[in-house]
Amino acid sequence: EFWGFFTIFGATAIAVFGISLQTVAYLIDQGFEPVFAAFSFGLIGMLTIAGIAITGILADRFPRHIIATCSYGLTVLGVIALACLQVHQSEILLAIFIVCFGLSAGARGPIITTQMAELFAGRGLASIFGATGVGNGCGAAIGAFLAGLSYDITGGYSLGFFVSLIFLCIGMSMFWVIPGIKNNRIK
Repeated sequence: EFWGFFTIFGATAIAVFGISLQTVAYLIDQGFEPVFAAFSFGLIGMLTIAGIAITGILADRFPRHIIATCSYGLTVLGVIALACLQVHQSEILLAIFIVCFGLSAGARGPIITTQMAELFAGRGLASIFGATGVGNGCGAAIGAFLAGLSYDITGGYSLGFFVSLIFLCIGMSMFWVIPGIKNNRIK
């Protein structure tokens, strides 16, 4: 289960940081005014607060792997909407990205930390939190690096979007394939 949580943190961070750190530059490249692009990025941050709170409430009432999957679905929908801006500049697509990505960025945090606290209660929990946090930090660094590298190699953002979508699927799959995470108990 530990490595499942480590993978969730790492894969999700690769995906989210691969998108978020490129957002303003990407929107400007798609023809949006710099101030509007920066404002859009700020809205994502504001919605993240609400998304984390809502996810925490829902995860106390419904199966956590289902809520996590829904949050990943929102992130995927947001990334697809953002990618579609390459084909058609649309405020509607941008709004879909802002709302979906904003409400889901960071949303897995309450689910993961609660499950870890329940599964690994007792001495050593802080060490486990710290070790999985390394996965998150490494994922953030790798995601930012891969997004920049893919842009430098291809001159576009499509490869970065694709890589992020793959890592979102990897993170989400851990909620389904690791029994202790899916069922919230260690055998």
